[in-house]
Amino acid sequence: MAIRYAHATVWERFAAVILDALILGLIGLPINILVGLYSPQAMQIMLQQGTIAYMTSMWYAFLLGICIFFAYHIFFEGVKSQTPGKMLLKLKVVDKKTGECIGIQRAFVRTALRYVDEIPFILPYLLGYLLIRSSPDRQRIGDKAANSIVISLSKDIEQEKKELKEEAEKVAAENKSTWKCRHCGSTNPLDRTECWMCSEVKDT
Repeated sequence: MAIRYAHATVWERFAAVILDALILGLIGLPINILVGLYSPQAMQIMLQQGTIAYMTSMWYAFLLGICIFFAYHIFFEGVKSQTPGKMLLKLKVVDKKTGECIGIQRAFVRTALRYVDEIPFILPYLLGYLLIRSSPDRQRIGDKAANSIVISLSKDIEQEKKELKEEAEKVAAENKSTWKCRHCGSTNPLDRTECWMCSEVKDT
C-alpha cells in the first residue's frame, strides 16, 4: 500500500519508548516474582550464601528481562507493526517502500540494534536521536538495517510537507544557509539532504 502518512517526530518516538518501558516493567515484575527471583525465599538464600548467589540471581533476572524485551518488540512490531506504546500514540513501524508490516526477521534486526542506538548509555538514545534528526526519513540505525520507517497515523504526509515548507521559509528568512532544488526550485535548509517537496537529493 502507498504510504499516506507523515514520519513520526523524534519526540513522538521518544514518548513511545517511555510508554513501552513502563509497560515492560509492569510485565517483568510479576514474572520475576513468579519465577522466584524476588520472593522472600530467594532473598533469604542470597543473604545466607552471599554475593555470588546474589549476582547469579541478578544475572538470571537480567537475561529474563532481555528475553521479554526482545519478544515484546519482535512480536508487536513484526506482526502488528505497533507496540502498545506506539498504539497509544498512533505510531506505526512499516516498510520504507511498501508501507507494509516489516515481519519477524526484520523486527529482530531492528530490536537488536536498539542497543547500538542507545549509545552512550549514560544518555540513552543520544546516537539514535542524532541520526533521526539528520535523516530525511527519520531513521535510526535499526531502521536503516531493517529498511523501516516510523509513521504517525494522526498526521497526513501533506501536512508534513507544509510544515517542512514553513521551516525552509523560516530558515531562509533568518538568512541561514540554504540550498535550492535543481528539480523543483524549492528552498531547503542546508542540513536537509533531500528536497522537502520532491525528494530530489541535494547536489554535493
